[in-house]
Amino acid sequence: MPKDKLIATVFSLFLALVILRFLRVSAAVCCMTAYHIKVNGWQSDVASRLALAKIHAGRLLELANREAQQVFGGAGYQRGGVGGNVEQISRDLRLLVVGGGSEEIISDLAVRQEFAAAKKRGSRL
Repeated sequence: MPKDKLIATVFSLFLALVILRFLRVSAAVCCMTAYHIKVNGWQSDVASRLALAKIHAGRLLELANREAQQVFGGAGYQRGGVGGNVEQISRDLRLLVVGGGSEEIISDLAVRQEFAAAKKRGSRL
């Protein structure tokens, strides 16, 4: 195997592992939030947890799409054909990520709610 092919293969495997790690973290956040709701019921602190889960999932989607476009090359930017699904996701991506609030607004909401919840519990920040 030529050296450049080997480097490309190792780099692709590394990126796949990074995306898999993000995916597992995102799934864990969703499971922890679902468990929190099941045990404690729907409380005010759930909104901040869901906001952080949305931010993490959006970042994961952007990373996975960017890397898929890198793998498909020019086909990842053309409608139809081999990379048609990747191109469709890249067009819909911003609407999916920004719909319901941009990352900055949602993260600000989550931080404010977490500070308010910590203050209510008597934590000194």
